[in-house]
Amino acid sequence: MIWLIFIAVLILFRVLRPWIPSTILLDWFHTQRDPKYSLWAMLVAATYFGIAYGCTVLIDNGAQGWLHLIVLIGICEGFRFFFHGLRIYRDGRSARRKERRAARDAEGQASSPGGYEALPGDEHGPTYLGRTSGALQA
Repeated sequence: MIWLIFIAVLILFRVLRPWIPSTILLDWFHTQRDPKYSLWAMLVAATYFGIAYGCTVLIDNGAQGWLHLIVLIGICEGFRFFFHGLRIYRDGRSARRKERRAARDAEGQASSPGGYEALPGDEHGPTYLGRTSGALQA
């Protein structure tokens, strides 16, 4: 029975995913290339945690019991945005690091790879990557 409920929830989430506002926002954060958007995702997480805290205060002061559902959703979405924010930051930093490394390698590297030299008149045969100059073979 639990498996049927689990599968129904998965199918329902797959169908409703394009219209869930928090998922749309997370997708937008993931498409941005700047790590600063991780901070915005974490601020949205703080907002969700604040909403959950506010609802717990209302519940303690005698509000309706259905606010427990809002607390649960707020905590789940808060952790979701927080951990996605960390992932966005990590991915953005690694992309920037790769771009800097590629730029550094491109400016300091010669046109041919080390150890290989072009044949006269670009007469490359089928094994042109295996040919080295006579000076390197000695």
